Amino acid sequence: VDPRFPGGRDEEYCWLPGIDDVTCLEVLRQACDEVAAEHGISFRLGLDIGAADLWDEKAQVYVYAREGARRSPQQHARHVAHLIERFDLFYIEDSFFEDHVDLYIEQTQQFGNRALICGDDLLAGDLRRLENLAERGAVNAAVVKLNMSGTLTRTREFVNLCKANALTTIGSCRTYDSPDDTLADLIVGWGCNSYKSGSPAGGEHAAKYNRYLRIDEELGAAPSFIDYPGTQP
Repeated sequence: VDPRFPGGRDEEYCWLPGIDDVTCLEVLRQACDEVAAEHGISFRLGLDIGAADLWDEKAQVYVYAREGARRSPQQHARHVAHLIERFDLFYIEDSFFEDHVDLYIEQTQQFGNRALICGDDLLAGDLRRLENLAERGAVNAAVVKLNMSGTLTRTREFVNLCKANALTTIGSCRTYDSPDDTLADLIVGWGCNSYKSGSPAGGEHAAKYNRYLRIDEELGAAPSFIDYPGTQP
């Protein structure tokens, strides 16, 4: 690491460069374009906003500490919509505080045909909440974590309920996970659509990536993940 680098790393081993969100997205988009041009592979960006961490319940605003901005729920919704449009985001997770379901519904109606509007903290692996929000059209995708629902059986039920409601399923490891790689087999075996993880600089993340590579070798020509709409370049 260059000793002049002023940032650090977060709990997912990702770099923290100390720049604002929009500048970060600009840099990432430029990097994606350069790699795409060099290797002929297309990329689109996605965001896990984790908006519950931005929401100030007392002040009833979303607080952007780095920008020094405070946005009302509607202002925050417009800001996120602008980012989706400007950077052609294909994935947006936990855009709003969990109680702001109407904003999720509006976002899915506006962008659900071109992006995955995904719930993680929003759903928390809860079957009843998933059923209710899926019925209301609040999201079109859900994060799947093995121990969020309490047991492996309940996690499988969560996946099945997602499929019954035509929701895309995104397998995910947990922060401070272990190097156990069983998750990769379950995510592929259950027919989940994709997988997300932190930086492979973390051994627990690298273990899953390595297992996916071995599964891919075992499957041969068979696809290891299922195609889903709205995510093609």
